[in-house]
Amino acid sequence: MAVDEIPPQHQVFINYRGDELRKSFLGFLVKAMRDAKINVFTDEIEVKGTDLHNLFMRIEESRVAVAILSDRYTESSWCLDELAKMKERIDQEKLVVIPIFYRLDATNCKRLVGAFGDNFRDLERVHRSEPERIQKWKDALISIPQKIGFTMAGHRDESELVDSIVKEVTKVLIDISSKERDNISKDSTNTEGQSTKHQTQNNNISSFEPLMVELDRLPQRRPQVFVSFCKDELGDTFVSHLVWALRDSGINVFTESYKLRGREEQQEVFTNIEMLNIALIIFSKRYSVSDLCLNELVKMDKLAKEGKLVVIPVFYNVNKNEVRRLEGDFGIHFADTKERFAMEPLMIRSWEESLKSIITGRIGLSLETHINEFAFVAAIVRGVTRLVPNSKRRRKLGIGEVFFRALTATFLFALFIYPMPMPDVNFYKIGKEKMARSGVDETSESGAFVRTASTFRNFVSQDPDSLFPAESGRYHLYISYACPWACRCLSYLNIKGLEEAISFSSVHTIWGRTKETDDHRGWIFPDSDTELPGAEPDYLNGAKSVRELYETASPNYAGKYTVPILWDKKLKTVVNNESSEIIRMLNTEFNGFAKNQSLDLYPSHLRDTIDETNEWVFNGINNGVYKCGFARKQEPYNEAVNQLYEAVDRCEEILGKQRYICGNTFTEADIRLFVTLIRFDEVYAVHFKCNKKLLREYPNIFNYIKDIYQIQSMSSTVNMEHIKQHYYGSHPTLNPFGIIPHGPNIDYSSPHDRDRFNS
Repeated sequence: MAVDEIPPQHQVFINYRGDELRKSFLGFLVKAMRDAKINVFTDEIEVKGTDLHNLFMRIEESRVAVAILSDRYTESSWCLDELAKMKERIDQEKLVVIPIFYRLDATNCKRLVGAFGDNFRDLERVHRSEPERIQKWKDALISIPQKIGFTMAGHRDESELVDSIVKEVTKVLIDISSKERDNISKDSTNTEGQSTKHQTQNNNISSFEPLMVELDRLPQRRPQVFVSFCKDELGDTFVSHLVWALRDSGINVFTESYKLRGREEQQEVFTNIEMLNIALIIFSKRYSVSDLCLNELVKMDKLAKEGKLVVIPVFYNVNKNEVRRLEGDFGIHFADTKERFAMEPLMIRSWEESLKSIITGRIGLSLETHINEFAFVAAIVRGVTRLVPNSKRRRKLGIGEVFFRALTATFLFALFIYPMPMPDVNFYKIGKEKMARSGVDETSESGAFVRTASTFRNFVSQDPDSLFPAESGRYHLYISYACPWACRCLSYLNIKGLEEAISFSSVHTIWGRTKETDDHRGWIFPDSDTELPGAEPDYLNGAKSVRELYETASPNYAGKYTVPILWDKKLKTVVNNESSEIIRMLNTEFNGFAKNQSLDLYPSHLRDTIDETNEWVFNGINNGVYKCGFARKQEPYNEAVNQLYEAVDRCEEILGKQRYICGNTFTEADIRLFVTLIRFDEVYAVHFKCNKKLLREYPNIFNYIKDIYQIQSMSSTVNMEHIKQHYYGSHPTLNPFGIIPHGPNIDYSSPHDRDRFNS
């Protein structure tokens, strides 16, 4: 990130020991500051090896610094160099430093004792050849901890500590702004000629005034969500962050963790639970230690069975099966609790029955499937937001908005703090650049077409406890007859006999304007059934464009608006938009509803061959035709067209020896290849300049296309009118007048010679 990309005015610099804090506390603190409109910069040095000089410049740009001192802080020479720089700025009266003693006794810091001091002495030995540098560290460690800082003392949990820090930083910024405004006012009376400059600065300063009004504003609302958890294990960390995130998202939360928990209060808790409509049960290793938690569980199970409560199980550092089977640490603690209450067998039986009932058949969320606690909290907030009824905040933001706000913070967290491998293509764009909204835009600086990855990658599963369980009538497939990727899925739907279990509809052939507020053109729905035979309006969601579907599922979505879309009618969201994954789901996960459930298009004995074939077919042919058609310079086009015909020649050779591409068994690989080949001579040869040789000139390939076309249910997936109208009518940069060629109108129902091979 360039130095001039972050405005220096009133910047807050955060200094911390990265690997100790980046997965939890720091992420929440950064998000809270950004939500409070504070311009915050975090030290990413230990993640990316940033030049220390650049970080010193960041400190010089900042007006406030937050130093998070922890036991392992003094392991890092970088942290101490930054601290020394901050002391230098303090001495110049150009920086205000707020120390945070994170799980650290402040006296240990000041006296260099305990682990904090031991780590410093280890570092001192490593750098013993740099006495001046070490002395600066010591001076900073003596000076900065003397200032009034924040500790966990006086705070119920980390979320309260975060709130206190944000409020203090805000007050300091307001104080700085006020002083600068006074100075400007004084200067303006003495120097009339500089009034314009002062007015500009004053405008910047006034942007902090609304923060004063927002301080201590805590709206009181009736609770909507109950959180059940083991306070001794989770109360001061994870749950406090979760409650803070839920409340920050406009969701009312009730938790008894801030009261003295005892039997005399159990009935009061039960009464509160009866007033709510959603419960989060945070299963952890020690949840089963508490008879109070288990009694809450029984109460929630009873209300859920009566249809009065929605229960969401959350698994924190414990496996779902351990809870269900009473195994592992959870099971050991449960056995201990049973022993303590051995004289109350009916109560024990109710615990066991409720545990089984709550876990079975419910969608749950697990920490082990998320990169860190911050992302896990975001996922929980998303799930709750979908379910909260009559929420003004929810109606304003739309389904999933809160999640994607949190996801944005998670991405920033990952980008600056927690290193993650990024895709080779330009998937995430920052600043003035925008992500490509259609394939036509996906070209690199070299002029080559570079396809970006699909973004919704959830899975439907036969497991009834999964987030998206296989159910008849629950899912809808949005396709375009023109799109080869979508027709992969339609082919599976037909050939597996899933038409009654999964509905589908097709969009209009020609891209149209998707929103009044911009000029984006993409997949739209026709206004009526009669406008275009084969396409129909979106009767399911009432959307006018595919873009609306993506923005319903994700209001902040910034990717391509593509088909296919596997849509969940129940949760009103996109499950998956990656065709290669959707067809795998259709192959196995819906077998309970399939007419041809014994048909396996990805058989175990051919999987290695299929995977290898898919790879070279995708690179050379499926994606190869697009690399030819969307290339914007001659050199990448030459490379793409040569690769394309090398793959075509390879197909011709293979198909001269066997009926299908992976042998004499019809498989997934044949469908993936077929959807491109069927469009080749009619469209790609002309529109995408793939004209070195027509496929009709390849006897094995041409007969192979006809063979697959004539398989029952496959021909209905090919609508050549839709195909030609879309390609020739939707890419004005390739065909500016939208003229559709008449030919060649190939008859793929004519006889073929593939019967010469055994099937």
